[in-house]
Amino acid sequence: MRSPKPPRSGKNGTKASYLVKLPEGAQRTAEDDEARFLVEVTVPQGVLSERRRAGLVEDATKTVLSAAGLTTDDALRVWVLVHEQPDGTWGAGGAVVRHAALVALAKRADA
Repeated sequence: MRSPKPPRSGKNGTKASYLVKLPEGAQRTAEDDEARFLVEVTVPQGVLSERRRAGLVEDATKTVLSAAGLTTDDALRVWVLVHEQPDGTWGAGGAVVRHAALVALAKRADA
């Protein structure tokens, strides 16, 4: 089940999110039966420094914990994967969107 949220324009360009809820029992780990949360973030290759990537992972984890009513003791139940897309492999509106176009869009949003 996907629960789309409308994209919102932000300082670093357009952001969108959706939730995929798995059926009961669809996910198991060797440790326990507690729910796990997977956040997947896709960004253009090279736009995140190590510091910004770490901040993104930390912010995503805090957001999920807060939304789920969990504490930082449950942080290892939140998994964050950052996928970097090489230039020329990102598309929108039926066309390939280049990194330079995304940078220009972000600059306009900041103006």
